[in-house]
Amino acid sequence: MFEKFQMAVRNAYLDLKNEGRLDFGRECPSPGKLRSWCLKRYLENLNHDDEKVFIDFFNSGKSSKDLSVLIEKFDLDKLKPLRSFINGDTKKRPDENIVKLLAVLIDFKPRPYNASHWNEDSYGDNLNNNGENPPTSSSDSEDFPSENLSDTAEAGKEGHTPEAIDQAQVTTTEYKQDIKPIERKSKNKTLLYAGSGLVLASVFFIVYNIITPADCMCWNGARYVEVDCQDKGQPYQIIGLDKNKLAHFQKITRPDTLNDEDIGKVWYSKINNEVEFFTYPGHHPIKQERSLKAVTKHIIERYAGEYIKEE
Repeated sequence: MFEKFQMAVRNAYLDLKNEGRLDFGRECPSPGKLRSWCLKRYLENLNHDDEKVFIDFFNSGKSSKDLSVLIEKFDLDKLKPLRSFINGDTKKRPDENIVKLLAVLIDFKPRPYNASHWNEDSYGDNLNNNGENPPTSSSDSEDFPSENLSDTAEAGKEGHTPEAIDQAQVTTTEYKQDIKPIERKSKNKTLLYAGSGLVLASVFFIVYNIITPADCMCWNGARYVEVDCQDKGQPYQIIGLDKNKLAHFQKITRPDTLNDEDIGKVWYSKINNEVEFFTYPGHHPIKQERSLKAVTKHIIERYAGEYIKEE
Protein backbone atom coordinates (compact mmCIF):
# COMPACT_ATOMS: atom_id res chain seq x y z
CA MET A 1 0.00 0.00 0.00
CA PHE A 2 2.95 2.35 0.58
CA GLU A 3 3.49 2.50 -3.20
CA LYS A 4 0.12 4.27 -3.59
CA PHE A 5 1.07 6.78 -0.88
CA GLN A 6 4.46 7.27 -2.57
CA MET A 7 2.84 7.92 -5.96
CA ALA A 8 0.26 10.32 -4.50
CA VAL A 9 2.94 12.35 -2.68
CA ARG A 10 5.12 12.70 -5.79
CA ASN A 11 2.12 13.63 -7.98
CA ALA A 12 1.11 16.30 -5.44
CA TYR A 13 4.68 17.69 -5.54
CA LEU A 14 4.61 17.79 -9.35
CA ASP A 15 1.29 19.65 -9.29
CA LEU A 16 2.74 22.33 -7.01
CA LYS A 17 5.88 22.53 -9.14
CA ASN A 18 3.98 22.87 -12.42
CA GLU A 19 1.79 25.59 -10.90
CA GLY A 20 4.89 27.51 -9.77
CA ARG A 21 3.82 27.40 -6.12
CA LEU A 22 7.22 26.34 -4.77
CA ASP A 23 10.00 28.72 -3.71
CA PHE A 24 12.25 27.49 -6.53
CA GLY A 25 9.56 27.78 -9.23
CA ARG A 26 9.44 25.02 -11.83
CA GLU A 27 13.11 24.10 -11.76
CA CYS A 28 14.36 20.97 -10.05
CA PRO A 29 15.87 22.12 -6.72
CA SER A 30 19.53 21.49 -5.98
CA PRO A 31 20.50 19.62 -2.78
CA GLY A 32 21.42 23.00 -1.29
CA LYS A 33 17.96 24.42 -1.97
CA LEU A 34 16.39 21.25 -0.61
CA ARG A 35 18.36 21.69 2.62
CA SER A 36 17.23 25.32 2.93
CA TRP A 37 13.64 24.23 2.24
CA CYS A 38 13.87 21.57 4.96
CA LEU A 39 15.27 24.07 7.48
CA LYS A 40 12.57 26.61 6.70
CA ARG A 41 9.83 23.96 7.02
CA TYR A 42 11.24 22.65 10.30
CA LEU A 43 11.15 26.13 11.85
CA GLU A 44 7.41 26.42 11.14
CA ASN A 45 6.40 24.75 14.42
CA LEU A 46 5.74 21.23 13.15
CA ASN A 47 3.45 18.86 15.01
CA HIS A 48 4.78 15.79 16.82
CA ASP A 49 4.36 13.39 13.89
CA ASP A 50 6.04 15.72 11.39
CA GLU A 51 8.91 16.48 13.77
CA LYS A 52 9.50 12.74 14.18
CA VAL A 53 9.90 12.46 10.38
CA PHE A 54 12.58 15.17 10.49
CA ILE A 55 14.34 13.50 13.43
CA ASP A 56 14.37 10.09 11.69
CA PHE A 57 15.86 11.64 8.55
CA PHE A 58 18.28 14.26 9.87
CA ASN A 59 19.27 12.79 13.24
CA SER A 60 19.52 9.06 12.74
CA GLY A 61 22.73 9.17 14.79
CA LYS A 62 20.84 10.46 17.86
CA SER A 63 22.99 13.57 18.23
CA SER A 64 22.31 15.88 21.18
CA LYS A 65 22.68 18.99 19.01
CA ASP A 66 19.70 21.15 18.10
CA LEU A 67 17.96 19.72 15.03
CA SER A 68 18.03 23.07 13.21
CA VAL A 69 21.84 23.03 13.48
CA LEU A 70 21.96 19.45 12.19
CA ILE A 71 19.80 20.41 9.20
CA GLU A 72 21.95 23.48 8.50
CA LYS A 73 25.09 21.29 8.45
CA PHE A 74 23.49 18.23 6.83
CA ASP A 75 25.60 16.51 4.18
CA LEU A 76 24.22 17.58 0.79
CA ASP A 77 25.07 14.21 -0.76
CA LYS A 78 22.51 12.60 1.55
CA LEU A 79 19.80 14.79 0.00
CA LYS A 80 20.52 13.57 -3.51
CA PRO A 81 18.15 10.54 -3.14
CA LEU A 82 15.34 13.00 -2.28
CA ARG A 83 16.19 15.04 -5.37
CA SER A 84 16.26 11.90 -7.52
CA PHE A 85 12.87 10.79 -6.19
CA ILE A 86 11.06 14.07 -6.90
CA ASN A 87 12.83 14.40 -10.26
CA GLY A 88 12.01 10.79 -11.30
CA ASP A 89 15.68 10.00 -12.00
CA THR A 90 15.59 6.54 -10.45
CA LYS A 91 13.40 3.49 -10.87
CA LYS A 92 14.38 2.08 -7.48
CA ARG A 93 11.90 2.30 -4.66
CA PRO A 94 12.92 5.27 -2.45
CA ASP A 95 13.43 4.93 1.27
CA GLU A 96 10.17 5.46 3.17
CA ASN A 97 11.71 8.32 5.17
CA ILE A 98 12.34 10.21 1.90
CA VAL A 99 8.69 9.92 0.87
CA LYS A 100 7.46 10.92 4.32
CA LEU A 101 9.85 13.90 4.38
CA LEU A 102 8.54 15.15 1.03
CA ALA A 103 4.97 14.74 2.32
CA VAL A 104 5.77 17.10 5.22
CA LEU A 105 7.60 19.58 2.96
CA ILE A 106 4.59 20.00 0.65
CA ASP A 107 2.02 19.67 3.47
CA PHE A 108 0.49 16.58 1.82
CA LYS A 109 -2.68 15.23 3.41
CA PRO A 110 -3.64 12.81 4.78
CA ARG A 111 -0.45 12.18 6.73
CA PRO A 112 1.28 10.54 8.51
CA TYR A 113 1.09 7.42 6.36
CA ASN A 114 -1.47 4.92 7.59
CA ALA A 115 -1.88 1.62 5.73
CA SER A 116 -5.63 1.55 6.47
CA HIS A 117 -6.08 4.73 4.41
CA TRP A 118 -4.43 3.16 1.37
CA ASN A 119 -5.71 -0.45 1.37
CA GLU A 120 -7.12 -1.98 -1.79
CA ASP A 121 -10.78 -1.89 -0.68
CA SER A 122 -10.97 1.75 0.39
CA TYR A 123 -8.91 2.83 -2.62
CA GLY A 124 -11.35 1.05 -4.98
CA ASP A 125 -14.41 2.37 -3.16
CA ASN A 126 -13.23 5.94 -3.55
CA LEU A 127 -12.85 5.47 -7.29
CA ASN A 128 -16.26 3.82 -7.68
CA ASN A 129 -18.11 6.53 -5.79
CA ASN A 130 -16.80 9.42 -7.91
CA GLY A 131 -19.51 10.72 -10.22
CA GLU A 132 -21.92 7.84 -9.53
CA ASN A 133 -25.61 8.66 -10.07
CA PRO A 134 -27.94 8.23 -7.07
CA PRO A 135 -30.13 5.09 -7.05
CA THR A 136 -33.77 5.24 -8.15
CA SER A 137 -36.04 6.35 -5.32
CA SER A 138 -38.67 4.05 -3.80
CA SER A 139 -41.41 6.49 -4.82
CA ASP A 140 -40.63 5.87 -8.52
CA SER A 141 -41.23 2.14 -7.99
CA GLU A 142 -44.57 2.84 -6.36
CA ASP A 143 -45.75 5.08 -9.22
CA PHE A 144 -44.82 2.53 -11.91
CA PRO A 145 -44.71 -0.94 -10.31
CA SER A 146 -43.16 -3.53 -12.63
CA GLU A 147 -45.39 -6.23 -11.18
CA ASN A 148 -48.54 -4.56 -12.61
CA LEU A 149 -47.02 -4.34 -16.10
CA SER A 150 -45.96 -7.95 -16.03
CA ASP A 151 -49.38 -9.09 -14.86
CA THR A 152 -51.09 -7.12 -17.67
CA ALA A 153 -48.81 -8.57 -20.33
CA GLU A 154 -49.36 -12.08 -18.99
CA ALA A 155 -53.11 -11.53 -19.21
CA GLY A 156 -52.85 -11.13 -22.99
CA LYS A 157 -50.91 -14.40 -23.24
CA GLU A 158 -53.60 -16.30 -21.28
CA GLY A 159 -56.34 -15.51 -23.85
CA HIS A 160 -57.89 -12.33 -22.58
CA THR A 161 -59.88 -10.11 -24.95
CA PRO A 162 -58.09 -7.86 -27.50
CA GLU A 163 -59.38 -4.88 -25.49
CA ALA A 164 -57.39 -6.08 -22.46
CA ILE A 165 -54.25 -6.53 -24.59
CA ASP A 166 -54.69 -3.04 -26.10
CA GLN A 167 -55.09 -1.61 -22.61
CA ALA A 168 -51.81 -3.23 -21.54
CA GLN A 169 -50.01 -1.70 -24.52
CA VAL A 170 -51.50 1.72 -23.72
CA THR A 171 -50.33 1.44 -20.11
CA THR A 172 -46.78 0.54 -21.21
CA THR A 173 -46.72 3.44 -23.71
CA GLU A 174 -47.92 5.90 -21.07
CA TYR A 175 -45.15 4.72 -18.72
CA LYS A 176 -42.48 5.37 -21.35
CA GLN A 177 -43.93 8.77 -22.27
CA ASP A 178 -44.12 9.88 -18.66
CA ILE A 179 -40.46 9.09 -17.90
CA LYS A 180 -38.95 11.16 -20.76
CA PRO A 181 -39.73 14.62 -19.30
CA ILE A 182 -38.13 13.49 -16.00
CA GLU A 183 -34.87 12.68 -17.80
CA ARG A 184 -34.85 16.01 -19.65
CA LYS A 185 -35.55 17.91 -16.44
CA SER A 186 -32.66 16.14 -14.71
CA LYS A 187 -30.29 17.02 -17.55
CA ASN A 188 -31.43 20.64 -17.53
CA LYS A 189 -30.75 20.89 -13.80
CA THR A 190 -27.28 19.42 -14.27
CA LEU A 191 -26.46 21.96 -16.98
CA LEU A 192 -27.82 24.77 -14.81
CA TYR A 193 -25.68 23.76 -11.83
CA ALA A 194 -22.59 23.36 -14.03
CA GLY A 195 -23.13 26.80 -15.59
CA SER A 196 -23.62 28.44 -12.19
CA GLY A 197 -20.45 26.80 -10.87
CA LEU A 198 -18.46 28.06 -13.85
CA VAL A 199 -19.70 31.62 -13.32
CA LEU A 200 -18.83 31.55 -9.61
CA ALA A 201 -15.37 30.16 -10.35
CA SER A 202 -14.74 32.92 -12.89
CA VAL A 203 -15.80 35.62 -10.43
CA PHE A 204 -13.56 34.13 -7.72
CA PHE A 205 -10.57 34.06 -10.09
CA ILE A 206 -11.09 37.69 -11.19
CA VAL A 207 -11.50 39.00 -7.63
CA TYR A 208 -8.56 37.18 -6.07
CA ASN A 209 -6.11 37.18 -8.96
CA ILE A 210 -6.77 40.45 -10.80
CA ILE A 211 -8.58 42.92 -8.56
CA THR A 212 -6.90 41.91 -5.28
CA PRO A 213 -3.08 42.35 -5.40
CA ALA A 214 -0.87 39.62 -3.92
CA ASP A 215 0.73 40.32 -0.53
CA CYS A 216 4.39 41.32 -0.73
CA MET A 217 7.24 42.46 1.49
CA CYS A 218 10.56 44.24 1.14
CA TRP A 219 13.79 44.53 3.14
CA ASN A 220 14.22 47.98 4.71
CA GLY A 221 17.82 47.54 5.83
CA ALA A 222 17.03 46.09 9.24
CA ARG A 223 14.00 43.84 8.77
CA TYR A 224 11.24 42.89 6.33
CA VAL A 225 8.18 45.15 6.09
CA GLU A 226 4.89 44.52 4.31
CA VAL A 227 4.46 46.60 1.13
CA ASP A 228 2.20 46.97 -1.88
CA CYS A 229 3.29 44.59 -4.63
CA GLN A 230 3.05 47.42 -7.17
CA ASP A 231 5.17 49.85 -5.13
CA LYS A 232 7.99 51.06 -7.41
CA GLY A 233 9.67 53.30 -4.82
CA GLN A 234 11.33 50.63 -2.69
CA PRO A 235 15.16 50.56 -2.69
CA TYR A 236 15.34 46.77 -2.43
CA GLN A 237 13.69 43.90 -4.29
CA ILE A 238 10.01 43.27 -3.53
CA ILE A 239 9.25 39.60 -2.87
CA GLY A 240 6.23 37.50 -1.94
CA LEU A 241 4.99 37.74 1.64
CA ASP A 242 6.56 35.20 4.05
CA LYS A 243 4.89 35.57 7.44
CA ASN A 244 7.71 33.77 9.26
CA LYS A 245 10.37 36.03 7.82
CA LEU A 246 8.18 39.09 8.35
CA ALA A 247 7.90 38.27 12.06
CA HIS A 248 11.34 36.81 12.85
CA PHE A 249 13.95 37.83 10.26
CA GLN A 250 15.96 40.84 11.49
CA LYS A 251 19.51 42.12 11.22
CA ILE A 252 21.44 42.12 14.50
CA THR A 253 22.79 45.66 14.69
CA ARG A 254 24.64 45.08 17.99
CA PRO A 255 26.95 42.09 17.36
CA ASP A 256 28.88 43.07 20.50
CA THR A 257 25.98 41.62 22.51
CA LEU A 258 26.47 38.13 21.06
CA ASN A 259 28.23 35.41 23.09
CA ASP A 260 28.68 31.64 23.28
CA GLU A 261 25.00 31.17 24.13
CA ASP A 262 24.11 32.37 20.62
CA ILE A 263 26.14 29.66 18.87
CA GLY A 264 23.82 27.83 16.46
CA LYS A 265 20.95 30.16 17.29
CA VAL A 266 21.76 33.10 15.03
CA TRP A 267 23.02 33.20 11.45
CA TYR A 268 25.64 35.21 9.59
CA SER A 269 26.97 36.10 6.15
CA LYS A 270 30.46 37.10 5.10
CA ILE A 271 30.50 39.01 1.82
CA ASN A 272 33.57 41.01 0.72
CA ASN A 273 35.02 40.56 4.23
CA GLU A 274 31.93 42.20 5.75
CA VAL A 275 30.21 40.05 8.38
CA GLU A 276 26.52 40.55 9.18
CA PHE A 277 24.38 38.71 11.73
CA PHE A 278 20.70 37.80 11.45
CA THR A 279 18.02 36.25 13.67
CA TYR A 280 16.61 33.81 11.09
CA PRO A 281 18.05 31.28 8.60
CA GLY A 282 17.72 31.35 4.84
CA HIS A 283 19.37 33.71 2.36
CA HIS A 284 20.88 37.17 2.59
CA PRO A 285 18.03 39.72 2.20
CA ILE A 286 19.90 41.65 -0.53
CA LYS A 287 22.30 39.07 -1.97
CA GLN A 288 19.61 36.43 -2.41
CA GLU A 289 22.05 33.97 -3.99
CA ARG A 290 24.10 33.81 -0.75
CA SER A 291 22.92 31.41 1.98
CA LEU A 292 23.24 32.32 5.64
CA LYS A 293 25.26 30.05 7.93
CA ALA A 294 24.78 29.18 11.58
CA VAL A 295 27.11 31.08 13.88
CA THR A 296 30.06 29.11 15.30
CA LYS A 297 32.34 29.77 18.25
CA HIS A 298 35.09 30.88 15.88
CA ILE A 299 32.81 33.50 14.27
CA ILE A 300 31.69 34.80 17.67
CA GLU A 301 35.27 35.16 18.86
CA ARG A 302 36.47 36.71 15.60
CA TYR A 303 33.68 39.10 14.63
CA ALA A 304 31.36 39.59 17.61
CA GLY A 305 31.18 39.86 21.38
CA GLU A 306 34.25 41.06 23.21
CA TYR A 307 36.19 41.38 19.94
CA ILE A 308 33.87 44.16 18.82
CA LYS A 309 34.11 45.87 22.20
CA GLU A 310 37.90 45.92 21.98
CA GLU A 311 37.71 47.53 18.52
